[in-house]
Amino acid sequence: MSEMPDAWPVLPVILVSGIHQHPISGQRWDNMVSALESEHYNRICEINIFRITESRWERFVAAMQKSFPELTSLDVGAEFWDMDWVPVLPDSFLGRSAPRLRTLRLASIPFPSMPKLLLSANGLVILTLWEIPDSGYISPDAMATALSVMTTLESLDVQFRSPRSRPDPANRPLPPPTRFVLPALTHLIFQGVYE
Repeated sequence: MSEMPDAWPVLPVILVSGIHQHPISGQRWDNMVSALESEHYNRICEINIFRITESRWERFVAAMQKSFPELTSLDVGAEFWDMDWVPVLPDSFLGRSAPRLRTLRLASIPFPSMPKLLLSANGLVILTLWEIPDSGYISPDAMATALSVMTTLESLDVQFRSPRSRPDPANRPLPPPTRFVLPALTHLIFQGVYE
C-alpha cells in the first residue's frame, strides 16, 4: 500500500470495509490499517470500518492518533457482540482536531472526550452515535456546549445501549436546561432517558 500511491496522481483515498460483512479478512485489514499508518494518510478523505474486533482495536487506535487533514467522513464500529469488551477512543484520537469532518458515525464505541473533538468539527453535518455503552456517558452540559457551535448540523442521532447510561439523578440535581438553536437541523433521533 505504501508504494502504490506514488505511481498515481494525487487522488483522495477512501477506506471502506462494509457494515454487514463478516469481520474483515486479515490481509484486507492489514491493507486498510497500513494506509492509515502510511505517509499518504493525509490523502484519506473517508474512513468506513465496521466490526473491528478486540484483537485489532489497539493497532487501529494507534494509527488514528494524528490529524487527518482531508478527512470529511468517519464511520467506525466495534464488534459489539462481545459485551465483555468495550473499546474506548482516547483523548488524542484524530490529533484532537477534525476541521474538515462533515460526517461522524460511531457504533458501540465510547468516546468520553468527544465534546472536545466536536468543538473543532464545526462544519459537521451528520452526527450519529449508535449503541453507546454505559461507559460512554456524555453529560448533557458537555454535549450541549459542543452542539451549540454546530450551525451546519442537519442530522443528529444519539442512541444509548441501555437506559442506565446516565448518572443517578438522586446524586445530582438537574440544572435548568441550556437552550440554543441548531438552524440547519432537519433530522433528530434520540434513544435514552429523556431527562
